[in-house]
Amino acid sequence: MTEPIFFRGDHPGATISRWMHQGRAQRIAPGVYATDVRSPPEHVVARHWRTIVGHELPEAVLVDRSAVRNRPSDGFLFVDVGPIGRRSPLRLPGLTVMTRCGPGPLDGDVRDASGIWLSSQGRALADNTRHTRARSPRPAATLTDDELADWLDHLAAQHGVDGLLRLRADAEQLAPATDTTATIRRVSDLIGGAVGTRPVTTGSRRLRSRQAGLPFDAQRATLFESLANHLRGLAPTFIPEAAPERRALLPFYEAYFSNFIEGTVLDLDDAQAVVFDGVVLDAQPEDSHDVSATFALVSDEIEMRRVPATSSDFEAILLDRHERLMAARPTKHPGRFKAIGNRAGAATFVAPDAVRGTLHVGWEQIDSLDDPYHRAVLTMFVVAEVHPFDDGNGRLARIMMNAALSAGGEARIIVPSVYRSEYLSSLAALTLDQRPTALERVLAFAQRWTSQIDWSDRTTADRHLTATHAFVDPGVAMADGIKLRLLSSVPADELSATTAAGVEHTRALGVLDAVVKATDPYETPFGRARADQMLPQRVRR
Repeated sequence: MTEPIFFRGDHPGATISRWMHQGRAQRIAPGVYATDVRSPPEHVVARHWRTIVGHELPEAVLVDRSAVRNRPSDGFLFVDVGPIGRRSPLRLPGLTVMTRCGPGPLDGDVRDASGIWLSSQGRALADNTRHTRARSPRPAATLTDDELADWLDHLAAQHGVDGLLRLRADAEQLAPATDTTATIRRVSDLIGGAVGTRPVTTGSRRLRSRQAGLPFDAQRATLFESLANHLRGLAPTFIPEAAPERRALLPFYEAYFSNFIEGTVLDLDDAQAVVFDGVVLDAQPEDSHDVSATFALVSDEIEMRRVPATSSDFEAILLDRHERLMAARPTKHPGRFKAIGNRAGAATFVAPDAVRGTLHVGWEQIDSLDDPYHRAVLTMFVVAEVHPFDDGNGRLARIMMNAALSAGGEARIIVPSVYRSEYLSSLAALTLDQRPTALERVLAFAQRWTSQIDWSDRTTADRHLTATHAFVDPGVAMADGIKLRLLSSVPADELSATTAAGVEHTRALGVLDAVVKATDPYETPFGRARADQMLPQRVRR
Protein backbone atom coordinates (compact mmCIF):
# COMPACT_ATOMS: atom_id res chain seq x y z
CA MET A 1 0.00 0.00 0.00
CA THR A 2 2.12 2.87 -1.32
CA GLU A 3 -0.37 4.94 -3.34
CA PRO A 4 -1.70 8.03 -1.48
CA ILE A 5 -5.27 7.47 -2.80
CA PHE A 6 -6.95 4.15 -3.52
CA PHE A 7 -10.50 3.05 -4.27
CA ARG A 8 -12.95 0.28 -3.50
CA GLY A 9 -12.00 -2.62 -5.73
CA ASP A 10 -8.29 -1.82 -5.70
CA HIS A 11 -7.90 -4.12 -2.71
CA PRO A 12 -10.12 -6.73 -1.01
CA GLY A 13 -12.72 -5.22 1.30
CA ALA A 14 -11.37 -7.13 4.30
CA THR A 15 -7.90 -5.73 3.65
CA ILE A 16 -9.18 -2.17 3.50
CA SER A 17 -11.14 -2.68 6.73
CA ARG A 18 -8.02 -4.04 8.46
CA TRP A 19 -5.91 -1.06 7.32
CA MET A 20 -8.53 1.34 8.64
CA HIS A 21 -8.72 -0.52 11.96
CA GLN A 22 -4.91 -0.40 12.23
CA GLY A 23 -4.90 3.34 11.51
CA ARG A 24 -3.08 2.88 8.20
CA ALA A 25 -5.85 4.33 6.02
CA GLN A 26 -8.82 6.67 6.29
CA ARG A 27 -12.07 6.90 4.34
CA ILE A 28 -12.39 10.15 2.40
CA ALA A 29 -15.72 9.54 0.64
CA PRO A 30 -17.78 6.48 -0.30
CA GLY A 31 -15.34 4.14 -2.02
CA VAL A 32 -12.41 6.58 -1.69
CA TYR A 33 -9.54 6.05 0.77
CA ALA A 34 -6.23 7.72 1.65
CA THR A 35 -3.06 6.40 3.23
CA ASP A 36 -2.44 9.81 4.82
CA VAL A 37 -4.21 9.38 8.15
CA ARG A 38 -2.82 12.51 9.82
CA SER A 39 -4.21 15.17 7.50
CA PRO A 40 -7.88 16.19 7.66
CA PRO A 41 -9.91 14.74 4.76
CA GLU A 42 -10.39 18.18 3.15
CA HIS A 43 -6.61 18.65 3.02
CA VAL A 44 -6.20 15.27 1.37
CA VAL A 45 -8.82 16.20 -1.21
CA ALA A 46 -7.13 19.55 -1.87
CA ARG A 47 -3.92 17.71 -2.75
CA HIS A 48 -5.39 14.80 -4.67
CA TRP A 49 -8.67 16.03 -6.19
CA ARG A 50 -7.47 15.32 -9.72
CA THR A 51 -6.89 11.65 -8.95
CA ILE A 52 -10.25 11.32 -7.22
CA VAL A 53 -12.28 13.14 -9.88
CA GLY A 54 -10.46 11.32 -12.68
CA HIS A 55 -11.47 7.99 -11.15
CA GLU A 56 -15.01 8.83 -10.08
CA LEU A 57 -15.98 10.77 -13.21
CA PRO A 58 -14.26 9.15 -16.19
CA GLU A 59 -13.99 11.41 -19.27
CA ALA A 60 -14.89 14.52 -17.25
CA VAL A 61 -13.85 17.83 -18.83
CA LEU A 62 -13.11 20.90 -16.73
CA VAL A 63 -15.42 23.59 -18.08
CA ASP A 64 -16.90 26.99 -17.37
CA ARG A 65 -15.02 28.98 -14.70
CA SER A 66 -13.02 25.89 -13.69
CA ALA A 67 -11.51 25.79 -17.19
CA VAL A 68 -10.00 29.24 -16.78
CA ARG A 69 -7.66 28.26 -13.93
CA ASN A 70 -7.86 24.45 -14.29
CA ARG A 71 -8.66 24.04 -10.60
CA PRO A 72 -11.54 24.50 -8.15
CA SER A 73 -12.92 27.92 -7.20
CA ASP A 74 -14.30 28.60 -3.72
CA GLY A 75 -14.69 24.88 -3.03
CA PHE A 76 -16.50 24.07 -6.30
CA LEU A 77 -15.38 22.39 -9.51
CA PHE A 78 -17.44 22.47 -12.72
CA VAL A 79 -17.20 19.61 -15.17
CA ASP A 80 -18.84 18.32 -18.34
CA VAL A 81 -19.44 14.55 -17.93
CA GLY A 82 -20.57 13.87 -21.50
CA PRO A 83 -24.07 13.26 -22.87
CA ILE A 84 -24.91 10.35 -20.56
CA GLY A 85 -22.70 11.02 -17.55
CA ARG A 86 -23.55 11.46 -13.90
CA ARG A 87 -26.00 14.28 -13.22
CA SER A 88 -25.77 14.60 -9.43
CA PRO A 89 -22.87 16.47 -7.80
CA LEU A 90 -19.89 14.56 -6.44
CA ARG A 91 -19.51 15.70 -2.87
CA LEU A 92 -16.09 15.41 -1.25
CA PRO A 93 -14.73 16.94 1.95
CA GLY A 94 -14.02 20.59 1.10
CA LEU A 95 -15.00 20.19 -2.57
CA THR A 96 -18.23 19.82 -4.49
CA VAL A 97 -17.93 18.75 -8.11
CA MET A 98 -20.84 20.17 -10.12
CA THR A 99 -21.63 18.07 -13.15
CA ARG A 100 -23.52 18.84 -16.34
CA CYS A 101 -24.22 16.80 -19.41
CA GLY A 102 -22.50 18.13 -22.51
CA PRO A 103 -20.54 17.03 -25.54
CA GLY A 104 -17.64 15.61 -23.53
CA PRO A 105 -14.08 16.05 -24.86
CA LEU A 106 -13.76 18.11 -28.07
CA ASP A 107 -10.94 18.74 -30.51
CA GLY A 108 -8.27 20.82 -28.79
CA ASP A 109 -9.03 19.54 -25.28
CA VAL A 110 -6.10 17.83 -23.54
CA ARG A 111 -6.17 14.89 -21.15
CA ASP A 112 -3.87 15.05 -18.13
CA ALA A 113 -2.22 12.17 -16.27
CA SER A 114 -5.17 11.77 -13.87
CA GLY A 115 -7.61 11.16 -16.71
CA ILE A 116 -9.32 14.57 -16.48
CA TRP A 117 -9.75 16.51 -19.71
CA LEU A 118 -8.71 20.17 -19.78
CA SER A 119 -10.67 22.50 -22.04
CA SER A 120 -8.89 24.33 -24.82
CA GLN A 121 -8.87 28.10 -24.35
CA GLY A 122 -11.20 28.47 -27.32
CA ARG A 123 -13.70 26.12 -25.72
CA ALA A 124 -13.35 27.84 -22.34
CA LEU A 125 -14.10 31.18 -24.01
CA ALA A 126 -17.20 29.80 -25.70
CA ASP A 127 -18.47 28.04 -22.56
CA ASN A 128 -18.07 31.18 -20.45
CA THR A 129 -20.34 33.24 -22.68
CA ARG A 130 -23.29 31.33 -21.21
CA HIS A 131 -25.13 33.20 -18.45
CA THR A 132 -25.51 31.33 -15.15
CA ARG A 133 -26.49 32.39 -11.66
CA ALA A 134 -24.77 32.00 -8.33
CA ARG A 135 -26.62 30.13 -5.60
CA SER A 136 -25.02 30.67 -2.23
CA PRO A 137 -22.54 29.34 -1.38
CA ARG A 138 -21.95 28.12 -4.93
CA PRO A 139 -20.58 30.72 -7.36
CA ALA A 140 -22.04 31.05 -10.83
CA ALA A 141 -20.84 28.22 -13.04
CA THR A 142 -19.55 30.62 -15.68
CA LEU A 143 -17.62 33.86 -15.43
CA THR A 144 -19.52 37.10 -15.04
CA ASP A 145 -19.18 39.61 -17.89
CA ASP A 146 -16.55 41.56 -15.97
CA GLU A 147 -14.63 38.42 -15.06
CA LEU A 148 -14.70 37.32 -18.70
CA ALA A 149 -13.42 40.74 -19.76
CA ASP A 150 -10.62 40.55 -17.16
CA TRP A 151 -9.63 37.13 -18.48
CA LEU A 152 -9.59 38.41 -22.05
CA ASP A 153 -7.28 41.21 -20.97
CA HIS A 154 -4.98 38.56 -19.47
CA LEU A 155 -5.09 36.56 -22.71
CA ALA A 156 -4.33 39.70 -24.72
CA ALA A 157 -1.20 40.29 -22.61
CA GLN A 158 -0.25 36.63 -22.91
CA HIS A 159 -0.89 36.01 -26.61
CA GLY A 160 -0.88 39.42 -28.27
CA VAL A 161 -3.33 40.61 -30.92
CA ASP A 162 -2.75 37.77 -33.38
CA GLY A 163 -3.08 35.12 -30.69
CA LEU A 164 -6.28 36.65 -29.36
CA LEU A 165 -7.81 36.75 -32.83
CA ARG A 166 -6.97 33.06 -33.27
CA LEU A 167 -8.70 32.30 -29.98
CA ARG A 168 -11.77 34.20 -31.14
CA ALA A 169 -11.86 32.11 -34.31
CA ASP A 170 -11.52 28.91 -32.24
CA ALA A 171 -14.35 29.96 -29.90
CA GLU A 172 -16.66 30.82 -32.79
CA GLN A 173 -15.91 27.50 -34.47
CA LEU A 174 -16.72 25.59 -31.26
CA ALA A 175 -19.94 27.51 -30.57
CA PRO A 176 -22.27 24.90 -32.16
CA ALA A 177 -20.66 21.99 -30.27
CA THR A 178 -20.82 23.87 -26.95
CA ASP A 179 -24.36 25.14 -27.57
CA THR A 180 -23.23 28.76 -27.32
CA THR A 181 -24.17 30.00 -30.79
CA ALA A 182 -26.64 32.44 -29.26
CA THR A 183 -24.11 33.94 -26.84
CA ILE A 184 -20.76 33.73 -28.69
CA ARG A 185 -21.13 37.28 -29.98
CA ARG A 186 -20.30 38.57 -26.51
CA VAL A 187 -16.79 37.15 -26.59
CA SER A 188 -16.35 38.39 -30.15
CA ASP A 189 -17.27 41.92 -29.06
CA LEU A 190 -14.97 41.84 -26.01
CA ILE A 191 -12.03 40.58 -28.07
CA GLY A 192 -12.71 43.31 -30.60
CA GLY A 193 -12.48 45.81 -27.74
CA ALA A 194 -9.27 44.23 -26.46
CA VAL A 195 -7.53 44.45 -29.85
CA GLY A 196 -8.94 47.87 -30.65
CA THR A 197 -11.14 46.98 -33.63
CA ARG A 198 -14.43 47.97 -32.02
CA PRO A 199 -15.62 49.96 -28.99
CA VAL A 200 -17.22 47.94 -26.23
CA THR A 201 -18.85 48.85 -22.95
CA THR A 202 -17.56 46.84 -20.00
CA GLY A 203 -17.33 47.05 -16.22
CA SER A 204 -13.82 45.62 -16.38
CA ARG A 205 -11.27 48.30 -15.57
CA ARG A 206 -8.56 46.16 -17.12
CA LEU A 207 -10.28 45.95 -20.49
CA ARG A 208 -11.26 49.63 -20.41
CA SER A 209 -7.63 50.56 -19.79
CA ARG A 210 -6.50 48.36 -22.66
CA GLN A 211 -9.05 50.03 -24.95
CA ALA A 212 -7.67 53.42 -23.86
CA GLY A 213 -4.16 52.34 -24.81
CA LEU A 214 -3.00 51.93 -21.20
CA PRO A 215 -3.08 48.21 -20.42
CA PHE A 216 -1.71 47.39 -16.98
CA ASP A 217 -0.30 44.40 -15.15
CA ALA A 218 -3.14 43.24 -12.89
CA GLN A 219 -0.84 41.18 -10.66
CA ARG A 220 1.33 44.23 -9.98
CA ALA A 221 -1.74 46.38 -9.38
CA THR A 222 -2.75 43.92 -6.65
CA LEU A 223 0.72 44.12 -5.08
CA PHE A 224 0.60 47.93 -5.07
CA GLU A 225 -2.79 47.88 -3.39
CA SER A 226 -1.57 45.35 -0.83
CA LEU A 227 1.43 47.49 0.11
CA ALA A 228 -0.68 50.67 0.17
CA ASN A 229 -3.20 49.04 2.52
CA HIS A 230 -0.39 47.85 4.79
CA LEU A 231 1.18 51.31 4.92
CA ARG A 232 -2.19 52.96 5.46
CA GLY A 233 -2.62 50.86 8.59
CA LEU A 234 0.63 52.11 10.15
CA ALA A 235 0.90 55.16 12.36
CA PRO A 236 3.08 57.88 10.79
CA THR A 237 6.54 58.20 12.35
CA PHE A 238 8.15 61.47 11.33
CA ILE A 239 11.97 61.53 11.21
CA PRO A 240 13.02 65.04 10.19
CA GLU A 241 15.93 65.65 7.86
CA ALA A 242 19.08 66.97 9.51
CA ALA A 243 20.39 70.52 9.26
CA PRO A 244 22.15 71.26 5.95
CA GLU A 245 25.65 71.18 7.42
CA ARG A 246 25.07 67.77 9.03
CA ARG A 247 23.88 66.22 5.75
CA ALA A 248 26.43 67.98 3.51
CA LEU A 249 28.06 64.76 2.26
CA LEU A 250 24.93 62.61 2.42
CA PRO A 251 24.44 62.79 -1.40
CA PHE A 252 27.99 61.47 -1.89
CA TYR A 253 27.33 58.39 0.22
CA GLU A 254 23.80 58.03 -1.11
CA ALA A 255 25.11 57.71 -4.65
CA TYR A 256 28.02 55.57 -3.47
CA PHE A 257 25.84 52.97 -1.75
CA SER A 258 23.02 53.07 -4.31
CA ASN A 259 25.45 52.07 -7.03
CA PHE A 260 26.94 49.36 -4.85
CA ILE A 261 23.51 47.74 -4.70
CA GLU A 262 23.59 47.56 -8.51
CA GLY A 263 27.02 45.91 -8.56
CA THR A 264 29.39 48.87 -8.97
CA VAL A 265 32.51 47.99 -6.98
CA LEU A 266 35.06 50.76 -6.37
CA ASP A 267 37.29 51.99 -3.59
CA LEU A 268 35.76 54.77 -1.54
CA ASP A 269 38.71 57.10 -2.17
CA ASP A 270 38.41 56.51 -5.92
CA ALA A 271 34.74 57.36 -5.60
CA GLN A 272 35.67 60.64 -3.96
CA ALA A 273 38.08 61.48 -6.76
CA VAL A 274 35.43 60.68 -9.34
CA VAL A 275 32.82 62.86 -7.66
CA PHE A 276 34.78 65.91 -6.67
CA ASP A 277 37.64 65.99 -9.19
CA GLY A 278 35.90 64.69 -12.29
CA VAL A 279 38.14 61.63 -12.59
CA VAL A 280 36.92 58.97 -15.00
CA LEU A 281 38.54 55.69 -14.09
CA ASP A 282 40.19 54.10 -17.12
CA ALA A 283 39.23 50.59 -16.06
CA GLN A 284 35.63 51.49 -15.21
CA PRO A 285 34.47 54.43 -17.32
CA GLU A 286 30.81 53.37 -17.44
CA ASP A 287 30.67 52.86 -13.68
CA SER A 288 32.23 56.29 -13.22
CA HIS A 289 29.61 57.89 -15.43
CA ASP A 290 26.77 56.01 -13.73
CA VAL A 291 27.56 57.17 -10.26
CA SER A 292 28.51 60.64 -11.37
CA ALA A 293 25.03 61.03 -12.81
CA THR A 294 23.49 59.56 -9.65
CA PHE A 295 25.35 62.10 -7.55
CA ALA A 296 24.32 64.96 -9.83
CA LEU A 297 20.68 64.09 -9.23
CA VAL A 298 20.72 63.35 -5.51
CA SER A 299 22.86 66.40 -4.70
CA ASP A 300 20.47 68.77 -6.50
CA GLU A 301 18.36 70.11 -3.63
CA ILE A 302 15.77 71.62 -5.96
CA GLU A 303 15.41 68.47 -8.05
CA MET A 304 15.17 66.29 -4.95
CA ARG A 305 12.15 68.24 -3.72
CA ARG A 306 10.27 67.93 -7.03
CA VAL A 307 7.42 65.44 -6.70
CA PRO A 308 4.52 64.59 -9.02
CA ALA A 309 1.01 65.89 -8.52
CA THR A 310 -0.66 63.70 -11.16
CA SER A 311 -0.03 60.41 -12.92
CA SER A 312 1.18 62.36 -15.96
CA ASP A 313 3.68 64.20 -13.74
CA PHE A 314 4.83 60.88 -12.30
CA GLU A 315 5.55 59.56 -15.78
CA ALA A 316 7.24 62.79 -16.91
CA ILE A 317 9.52 63.01 -13.86
CA LEU A 318 10.57 59.39 -14.30
CA LEU A 319 11.46 59.97 -17.95
CA ASP A 320 13.34 63.18 -17.17
CA ARG A 321 15.37 61.70 -14.32
CA HIS A 322 16.17 58.58 -16.29
CA GLU A 323 17.43 60.69 -19.18
CA ARG A 324 19.77 62.51 -16.80
CA LEU A 325 20.80 59.34 -14.98
CA MET A 326 21.69 57.39 -18.14
CA ALA A 327 22.86 60.26 -20.36
CA ALA A 328 26.31 58.68 -20.78
CA ARG A 329 24.78 55.33 -21.79
CA PRO A 330 23.05 55.90 -25.16
CA THR A 331 22.63 52.15 -25.71
CA LYS A 332 20.35 52.09 -22.63
CA HIS A 333 17.90 54.51 -24.31
CA PRO A 334 17.94 57.37 -21.77
CA GLY A 335 14.54 58.88 -21.14
CA ARG A 336 12.66 56.16 -23.05
CA PHE A 337 10.60 53.33 -21.66
CA LYS A 338 11.82 49.83 -22.44
CA ALA A 339 10.86 48.18 -25.72
CA ILE A 340 12.05 44.71 -24.69
CA GLY A 341 11.00 42.83 -21.55
CA ASN A 342 13.45 42.48 -18.66
CA ARG A 343 13.88 40.16 -15.71
CA ALA A 344 16.09 39.53 -12.68
CA GLY A 345 16.45 35.95 -11.46
CA ALA A 346 13.01 34.44 -10.99
CA ALA A 347 11.24 37.80 -11.38
CA THR A 348 9.88 38.86 -14.77
CA PHE A 349 9.01 42.54 -14.75
CA VAL A 350 6.08 44.32 -16.37
CA ALA A 351 5.76 43.83 -20.14
CA PRO A 352 6.75 46.86 -22.25
CA ASP A 353 3.22 47.53 -23.50
CA ALA A 354 1.91 47.60 -19.92
CA VAL A 355 4.53 49.95 -18.44
CA ARG A 356 2.62 53.22 -18.71
CA GLY A 357 -0.69 51.74 -17.56
CA THR A 358 0.92 50.00 -14.58
CA LEU A 359 2.72 53.19 -13.56
CA HIS A 360 -0.62 55.00 -13.69
CA VAL A 361 -2.39 52.49 -11.42
CA GLY A 362 0.66 52.56 -9.14
CA TRP A 363 0.41 56.33 -8.93
CA GLU A 364 -3.24 56.07 -7.90
CA GLN A 365 -2.18 54.04 -4.87
CA ILE A 366 0.69 56.43 -4.08
CA ASP A 367 -1.67 59.40 -4.30
CA SER A 368 -4.05 57.72 -1.86
CA LEU A 369 -1.45 57.97 0.92
CA ASP A 370 -0.83 61.10 3.01
CA ASP A 371 2.34 60.36 4.97
CA PRO A 372 5.59 61.25 3.10
CA TYR A 373 7.37 58.12 4.32
CA HIS A 374 4.50 55.88 3.23
CA ARG A 375 4.39 57.56 -0.19
CA ALA A 376 8.15 57.18 -0.51
CA VAL A 377 8.10 53.45 0.24
CA LEU A 378 5.33 52.78 -2.25
CA THR A 379 6.94 55.00 -4.90
CA MET A 380 10.18 53.05 -4.65
CA PHE A 381 8.37 49.73 -4.93
CA VAL A 382 6.24 50.80 -7.90
CA VAL A 383 9.27 51.88 -9.92
CA ALA A 384 11.33 48.84 -8.91
CA GLU A 385 8.48 46.44 -9.66
CA VAL A 386 7.54 47.92 -13.03
CA HIS A 387 11.21 48.21 -14.04
CA PRO A 388 10.18 50.65 -16.79
CA PHE A 389 13.61 51.14 -18.39
CA ASP A 390 16.38 49.05 -19.92
CA ASP A 391 18.76 49.93 -17.06
CA GLY A 392 19.00 52.19 -14.03
CA ASN A 393 15.69 51.09 -12.51
CA GLY A 394 16.95 50.35 -9.00
CA ARG A 395 18.85 53.61 -8.67
CA LEU A 396 15.93 55.56 -10.09
CA ALA A 397 13.51 53.86 -7.68
CA ARG A 398 15.61 54.98 -4.72
CA ILE A 399 15.99 58.49 -6.14
CA MET A 400 12.21 58.76 -6.45
CA MET A 401 11.84 57.46 -2.89
CA ASN A 402 14.24 59.99 -1.45
CA ALA A 403 12.73 62.85 -3.43
CA ALA A 404 9.38 62.06 -1.80
CA LEU A 405 11.05 62.11 1.62
CA SER A 406 12.95 65.35 1.01
CA ALA A 407 9.82 67.06 -0.28
CA GLY A 408 8.11 66.09 2.98
CA GLY A 409 11.00 67.34 5.13
CA GLU A 410 11.92 63.79 6.18
CA ALA A 411 15.30 62.09 6.45
CA ARG A 412 16.33 60.23 3.34
CA ILE A 413 16.99 56.49 3.19
CA ILE A 414 20.40 55.06 2.35
CA VAL A 415 20.84 51.30 2.04
CA PRO A 416 24.49 50.60 2.99
CA SER A 417 26.54 47.69 1.66
CA VAL A 418 25.99 45.48 4.70
CA TYR A 419 22.21 45.88 4.36
CA ARG A 420 21.98 44.99 0.66
CA SER A 421 20.80 41.42 1.17
CA GLU A 422 18.04 42.45 3.60
CA TYR A 423 16.85 45.12 1.19
CA LEU A 424 16.73 42.81 -1.85
CA SER A 425 15.17 39.98 0.15
CA SER A 426 12.41 42.26 1.41
CA LEU A 427 11.61 43.29 -2.17
CA ALA A 428 11.47 39.63 -3.19
CA ALA A 429 9.21 38.79 -0.24
CA LEU A 430 6.64 41.25 -1.57
CA THR A 431 7.09 40.45 -5.26
CA LEU A 432 7.04 36.67 -4.96
CA ASP A 433 5.16 36.01 -1.71
CA GLN A 434 2.94 39.11 -1.38
CA ARG A 435 4.36 39.90 2.07
CA PRO A 436 4.65 43.70 2.49
CA THR A 437 5.79 43.79 6.12
CA ALA A 438 9.48 43.06 5.53
CA LEU A 439 10.02 45.85 3.00
CA GLU A 440 8.53 48.52 5.23
CA ARG A 441 10.52 47.36 8.24
CA VAL A 442 13.80 47.22 6.32
CA LEU A 443 13.31 50.74 4.97
CA ALA A 444 12.16 52.09 8.33
CA PHE A 445 15.32 50.79 9.98
CA ALA A 446 17.47 52.16 7.16
CA GLN A 447 15.86 55.59 7.60
CA ARG A 448 16.56 55.56 11.35
CA TRP A 449 20.14 54.53 10.65
CA THR A 450 20.59 57.23 7.99
CA SER A 451 19.20 59.94 10.26
CA GLN A 452 21.71 59.16 13.03
CA ILE A 453 24.87 59.39 10.92
CA ASP A 454 26.76 62.70 10.86
CA TRP A 455 27.39 63.30 7.14
CA SER A 456 29.16 66.64 7.62
CA ASP A 457 32.66 65.43 6.60
CA ARG A 458 34.46 62.27 5.50
CA THR A 459 36.33 61.69 8.75
CA THR A 460 33.21 61.77 10.90
CA ALA A 461 30.98 59.94 8.44
CA ASP A 462 33.52 57.15 7.83
CA ARG A 463 33.95 56.68 11.59
CA HIS A 464 30.20 56.38 12.06
CA LEU A 465 29.79 54.09 9.06
CA THR A 466 32.57 51.79 10.22
CA ALA A 467 31.18 51.63 13.74
CA THR A 468 27.76 50.61 12.44
CA HIS A 469 29.23 48.02 10.01
CA ALA A 470 27.90 49.90 6.98
CA PHE A 471 30.91 49.12 4.76
CA VAL A 472 30.96 45.36 5.37
CA ASP A 473 30.40 43.32 2.22
CA PRO A 474 27.00 41.56 2.39
CA GLY A 475 28.58 38.17 1.69
CA VAL A 476 31.02 38.60 4.55
CA ALA A 477 28.22 39.88 6.75
CA MET A 478 26.11 36.82 6.07
CA ALA A 479 28.99 34.43 6.68
CA ASP A 480 30.09 36.12 9.92
CA GLY A 481 26.68 37.15 11.26
CA ILE A 482 27.47 40.88 11.04
CA LYS A 483 24.42 43.18 11.09
CA LEU A 484 23.83 46.84 10.42
CA ARG A 485 23.37 48.60 13.75
CA LEU A 486 22.14 52.00 14.76
CA LEU A 487 24.74 54.55 15.80
CA SER A 488 22.80 55.06 19.03
CA SER A 489 23.52 51.43 19.96
CA VAL A 490 27.31 51.74 19.54
CA PRO A 491 29.10 52.07 22.91
CA ALA A 492 30.84 55.42 23.33
CA ASP A 493 34.29 53.88 23.88
CA GLU A 494 33.96 51.77 20.77
CA LEU A 495 32.89 54.76 18.69
CA SER A 496 35.77 56.91 19.90
CA ALA A 497 38.21 54.11 19.07
CA THR A 498 36.94 53.81 15.54
CA THR A 499 39.29 55.73 13.25
CA ALA A 500 40.08 55.98 9.59
CA ALA A 501 42.39 53.02 10.15
CA GLY A 502 39.29 51.06 11.07
CA VAL A 503 37.86 51.82 7.66
CA GLU A 504 40.98 50.40 6.00
CA HIS A 505 40.84 47.33 8.25
CA THR A 506 37.17 46.71 7.44
CA ARG A 507 37.92 47.07 3.75
CA ALA A 508 40.71 44.51 4.03
CA LEU A 509 38.25 42.01 5.47
CA GLY A 510 36.20 41.96 2.30
CA VAL A 511 34.48 45.31 1.93
CA LEU A 512 33.42 46.30 -1.58
CA ASP A 513 32.88 49.97 -2.36
CA ALA A 514 30.76 51.80 -4.89
CA VAL A 515 31.57 55.06 -6.67
CA VAL A 516 30.07 58.52 -7.10
CA LYS A 517 30.72 61.44 -9.42
CA ALA A 518 29.10 64.75 -10.33
CA THR A 519 28.46 65.65 -13.96
CA ASP A 520 30.53 68.77 -13.25
CA PRO A 521 32.74 68.25 -10.17
CA TYR A 522 32.47 71.95 -9.33
CA GLU A 523 28.67 71.84 -9.21
CA THR A 524 28.14 70.62 -5.66
CA PRO A 525 25.33 71.88 -3.42
CA PHE A 526 27.89 73.37 -1.05
CA GLY A 527 30.43 74.72 -3.60
CA ARG A 528 34.00 73.74 -4.40
CA ALA A 529 35.55 75.59 -1.47
CA ARG A 530 33.24 73.86 1.02
CA ALA A 531 34.01 70.48 -0.55
CA ASP A 532 37.75 71.06 -0.22
CA GLN A 533 37.32 71.88 3.45
CA MET A 534 35.43 68.69 4.19
CA LEU A 535 37.51 66.19 2.20
CA PRO A 536 40.84 64.92 3.53
CA GLN A 537 43.87 66.51 1.86
CA ARG A 538 45.34 63.15 0.83
CA VAL A 539 42.64 62.43 -1.73
CA ARG A 540 42.53 65.79 -3.53
CA ARG A 541 43.89 65.67 -7.08
